[in-house]
This record gives sequence, C-alpha cells and structure tokens, in this order.
Amino acid sequence: RINSKIGYITLIILIIIFSFLQSRIPKLLENSSIESIFPRQPSLDNINFFSLFGSLLLNAFFRGWFSIVNLFPIMLGGIILINLINNKVSYKKLIILSSIPLLFSIFLHLFGYNIDYYGRSFSFTFFAIGEAALICSLAYFVYKKTTNEYLFRIWNILKVFGVTAFFVYIAHYLLILKLLDITSLNNLLPDLYAWIITIPLVALVYLLAKYYIKIKVKL
Repeated sequence: RINSKIGYITLIILIIIFSFLQSRIPKLLENSSIESIFPRQPSLDNINFFSLFGSLLLNAFFRGWFSIVNLFPIMLGGIILINLINNKVSYKKLIILSSIPLLFSIFLHLFGYNIDYYGRSFSFTFFAIGEAALICSLAYFVYKKTTNEYLFRIWNILKVFGVTAFFVYIAHYLLILKLLDITSLNNLLPDLYAWIITIPLVALVYLLAKYYIKIKVKL
C-alpha cells in the first residue's frame, strides 16, 4: 500500500525508466552482434545451452507485448490506480489523474514521438497506462453510482473477470484460442458462427473463474 508522495513518485520514475528501456534496447539489440549470438526468437533445436539460455532471457525481457520490460511499467500504472482508489481519492480527481498519462502520450505524439504499438515506443507505454486507467476510473465511477439491480448484476460479472484476470487470460487462451488452433478454425469462421461458439465458451470461462475464487477462499 502506498501512503506517501515519495512512493508514487518512485513508481512514476520506474515507469519512465522501463518505458525508455523498452523503446530503446530492442532497437540496439537489432543492430548489434548480441542478436546474432542470442536471437530473441529462441530455437529449441539449438544444442548450445549458453546461446539458448541467453535467447530465452532476451525473449522474456525485451520481445513482444508480453515481455517483462513492456508489461512492468503498465503493471506499475495499475498499482498506482489501485492505491489511489484504496486511499479514497475523489472520483473527479481520479479521472483527472488517469487522463494525465494519456494526454502526455498524445503530446509526445504530436511532437514526433509517435504512439507506436508494434514498435513499443516510449509514448505508447503512457498511452496504454492512461487509456486503461481512464476507462477503469470511469467504470469505477459508474459502478459506485449504480443503483439498478440488473445493472449491478452485470457489474458483478465483470468484477469476477477483473479479480481473476490472470486465470481468465490462461483459461481463454486454452479454451478459446488454442481450441480454434487445434481445430484449424482460427480466422475461418463467419462472424455469426464465431459468436455462437465464443459466447458459451466465455460463459464457461466465467463459471471456472467463479469456481477458482471459491477455491482461493478455502485455501
């Protein structure tokens, strides 16, 4: 729990540092001999353990959306948001604070530091943090102001997905994405059939997530 300005400032500094590393190091690796020795796309056919281990490290830290250096600053942004909510920051202030990284990224974009999703640019990290934080802040505001019982039930369904986010990600990957890959139906189904298959699978993931929560409570 963060209870001081120093704590928030420390996290913001870490976000800036890791955003910079993510935007710079992959490009430096592409133009260096390190990439030829430790390719960021590891090959399990490589019998050189030293080379394979180095490739796995570079892959985990610096390659793609799910790399550690890319996700870490976004996770820190989430920690800041959660602590602001826990510290009872007003809805208005929460929305304003959430807008700051988004506006900062747009400012950088207008001055030539493009918001580049595929390139994992410096400004993109702030865009990702700001966009997610603003959506969550607005959703939290609406959730707290909801009095309609039907809408409240919908919010509770979404809450289950949020509380078990990592479990839901793994479950959807195994039950939806990999299932479509195994059956060779990925990107081949018409939209109507895709929805017919997806909706019950999402419902299944939801039920599994609720069961997962019950197990965690018992443990």
